[in-house]
Amino acid sequence: KLYNFGVQEQTRKPDGQIEYEVTRTGTADPIVTLTEDVAKIPDASGSQVTLEKFLHLDRFAPGQYTLRLKITDKNRNQVLTRSEQFTVT
Repeated sequence: KLYNFGVQEQTRKPDGQIEYEVTRTGTADPIVTLTEDVAKIPDASGSQVTLEKFLHLDRFAPGQYTLRLKITDKNRNQVLTRSEQFTVT
């Protein structure tokens, strides 16, 4: 869940984007990349945005991977980056 996005005055929708990237730990080449407009996420509001994505792990070889999220609030000119490692066995 993401909270406190700035909203567009006309639409009252959040104005931002989320970039998803999955890389194999220790490499720089992304395996998965996706960019999403926050205003197009169902039920998104300035106070709360709920993210839900499915990642099909059957296309990943066993090993460690890193998921990176880059969240941009265009209205407030703020960027937040988070990452988390996961293991496919």
